Amino acid sequence: MKSLSSLALRLFRTNKFIVFTSMMSIAIAVSLVITMSVFSANAKQALQDEMKALYGELDLAVVYDDTNIIQNKTALYNFVADHPGTELITEVLVTQAHVHPLGGEVYTVGIENNRLAQSRYKTTETLEKDSVIMTAELADSLNLSVGDNVEIEDSMFSLIEIIENAKGTGIATDILIFALDTAHSFKNLEERFSKFETTALMIKAKKDIDVVSMAVDLKKFNEELRIDIMAQNEFATSNMSSLNTFIIVMSVLILIVTSLMVISNFDLFMYKNRNQFAIMRAMGAKTKQISRIVFIQSIIINSTGIILGLLIAIVGNKVVQSALERFFSLEVSTAPFNLGVAGGVVLISAVIIQLFLYVPVYKSSKMLPLMMMQDNEKIDFGHQGVRRKIGKLLMGSATFVILFGMLLAKDGGIRALSILFGAVLLLASLFTLFPIYIAPLLRSLLPATRKLFGKEAYIAVQNFIPQVRKNTFVILSISILMIITVFGSVLMTTIQQSNVQYIDSQFPTSIIMKSRIYETDIDAVKLSEEVRTGLPDVQVSAVSNFGGAELLVDERRISFSYVFGDLEGFKNMGLLPEVSGSRAEAVILSPEFAKSQKLNVGDALDIGMYSNEKQGIEYVTTMIVGAITDTIINSDVLFDWQVSAMKGEFTAFDRLFVRAGDEQGAVLALESFKSQYPELQISTHSKSLEEASAMFLQRWSIFIAVLIALVLSVMAGIFNTLVNNIYSKRKEFAVLRTVGVRPQGVVKIIITQIVLYVMIGLLFGVVCGLLLSFVISLIDPGGYAVDMVIILSVALSMLVMSIVLFIPIGRKIGNQNISVEVLHDNK
Repeated sequence: MKSLSSLALRLFRTNKFIVFTSMMSIAIAVSLVITMSVFSANAKQALQDEMKALYGELDLAVVYDDTNIIQNKTALYNFVADHPGTELITEVLVTQAHVHPLGGEVYTVGIENNRLAQSRYKTTETLEKDSVIMTAELADSLNLSVGDNVEIEDSMFSLIEIIENAKGTGIATDILIFALDTAHSFKNLEERFSKFETTALMIKAKKDIDVVSMAVDLKKFNEELRIDIMAQNEFATSNMSSLNTFIIVMSVLILIVTSLMVISNFDLFMYKNRNQFAIMRAMGAKTKQISRIVFIQSIIINSTGIILGLLIAIVGNKVVQSALERFFSLEVSTAPFNLGVAGGVVLISAVIIQLFLYVPVYKSSKMLPLMMMQDNEKIDFGHQGVRRKIGKLLMGSATFVILFGMLLAKDGGIRALSILFGAVLLLASLFTLFPIYIAPLLRSLLPATRKLFGKEAYIAVQNFIPQVRKNTFVILSISILMIITVFGSVLMTTIQQSNVQYIDSQFPTSIIMKSRIYETDIDAVKLSEEVRTGLPDVQVSAVSNFGGAELLVDERRISFSYVFGDLEGFKNMGLLPEVSGSRAEAVILSPEFAKSQKLNVGDALDIGMYSNEKQGIEYVTTMIVGAITDTIINSDVLFDWQVSAMKGEFTAFDRLFVRAGDEQGAVLALESFKSQYPELQISTHSKSLEEASAMFLQRWSIFIAVLIALVLSVMAGIFNTLVNNIYSKRKEFAVLRTVGVRPQGVVKIIITQIVLYVMIGLLFGVVCGLLLSFVISLIDPGGYAVDMVIILSVALSMLVMSIVLFIPIGRKIGNQNISVEVLHDNK
């Protein structure tokens, strides 16, 4: 008698295809889990690296200015420096400096020469008292290169370094960087106006220090201090929230899809083993001998699949990242492949899959041969009534948990966890109820299927209905693919859309000409007329810098901000509705300000301003609300330039909105105005969007890479599962051929079943994906964006590739010898 090892290998040789698909299902499942685990380990570090790229080594900033003056600055510095959590400290002064070639003030920073300040402002050169660093666009407008001299604050400074402007933020801000002592000296020069200055003590905390607790300690010096924590800024918190949501949801989905793939592919492997073991038991084989065979087979399948999965994950990590760099023509953020995490996942996966392979077959081997074979031929799930009740209970629980998170949870963390848990319960309920209701739905479609697509399609659907247990795992695997696609694309598209909305809010028109300096001598009305004359085909409207005034209501004084603008120009560009009353008397309100003060169109407003002579607020004029619209740029009120009574000492031109049909041609023509007005800066909506898109791809490349890897891996696993499923029905197809179905009819039946699998899975997956995305969006209400192009592309690719793959497979099965095929098992 042959050894048990030889017998196990002989059984392998007679079931090569089954063994191959089982190994591939393990390989793909393991590669998916490794990819997700490595991504989870690297993602937070990638975001921390991005934060470091933005803020350098800065962790905290203690900020004070003219509104909260510190009496003893030396004591504050020593207090912060002596804190046990402080590793490095540096002082930064934010002020303005008069650039003589521009004729006005430019945003200015004074820093110390240390690594903390240099890491924050991305400088490398050492600043001296007569040197300066500036941003690239400012240097370009002044036609300066490194080594050139420029007159600033009545002194000559040597330009020693040019740094890049911030990308993807819309209209770029110009920055001058001086040595700290030099920046402090500017306020001692001729005082054209009082400089509003801000001082910050930037702090690098020691490793493993809780910066929030440190900020609380620093507040003890003075409760009026403003302390900024870099890790709590909007970028960090929103990105970390998106990261955690992505990891949790994707981890759940990956666990589900890997389980479905392994179950579906091992179904045939276990079926074969049970039949063979039942025969061996009937011939006298002992349970111990069968257990030995099962152990040898499972070890070989498991080990091979695990090794292949690790190799796929390693190669896929490099291939997808390099493909992204080539496709988008930019350097994306790459993450190292963490072998430690991958090794841990491999060991855990090996143990779980080994038990998964070994336990069910070993358990069956102890059953009586006849009972084993009867159990093996079950084609549907049992206890449908119980399953229906469980599904409805899960759905009710999901609704309750989601509503609790939305309406009752006060803490943000509890709210997020409640909604996430509710989303998981919702998916579980849908997956539980799906097998119960899919069969009745398909039965209702049988008459229409026969009428529209013929008898082969009718037979395909009719054969599909009784085999719910066998087919459900395949369909749900396809559904998970679409859920991953929908959720991942919605998350990425929503983030990208928020960036686009921010750029759109800065660009009501396609082109903006902005003054680089705070107090320019440019005449806004004159510039508007010159642009209209030089470019007859464009529409323009000039806007002033911000001013402040008071709304006089009975005894109350309500402060508001305002800007001047060309109301007629805004109206011609379609940015303002019809304004009631004359422009000299009309005032435009933002919706927020109008709502807060309960104001409507036609209301009269008494407006006052601060008087230096009277040292208080005095009445200036009465205006009529002409319109309420959100056209106003970050201001409460918009006046027309004709309202001279509201013009103050510091009212000046700020920006010119330009709408042009030919954006590129208009920009070239507008460049000529920079020779007359060198302080003008020209920005375009299209260029800002391009920069924002490039920054999005660079910043979120690790998300995009893992999403692509997951989709491709799941798709490969699904095709492996579908092939396995179709090959398990070879006996059914042979029987159909014996009753007159031609080989071409077999191909049609196979393609119909494949299309049925894919279409049901895709539709169910899209519905589940959209529901999941909607529920997740409730964590941070603000809407979500759906990229139907990506969703339809993946769905269409899945459908087309399935048809292309299974046409030759169908032909091969349809042309097999009937007498051989009918001897195959029923799976």
